[in-house]
Amino acid sequence: MYLASLFSAVIGVELPGNGTIYISQSFNFTKPIYVGSTVKLSVKIKKIIVDFAILETNCYDLKGELLIEGEAKVVLPEY
Repeated sequence: MYLASLFSAVIGVELPGNGTIYISQSFNFTKPIYVGSTVKLSVKIKKIIVDFAILETNCYDLKGELLIEGEAKVVLPEY
């Protein structure tokens, strides 16, 4: 769950960025993740609906194997 919580930081700081409001998050843990593992987080915009966005939130190991697959719904910031 620690790794899952890192998506909040990516979404709030990088994509979509400051002012984003997290509505919901779903996860499927596809493989075990061990303490000390190095991983890569990926956040991609799947769909934008007016002022909401659906984001793909995935986590990979260094071999590119999927460890966590998920989806987040957020309210987009006003720019």
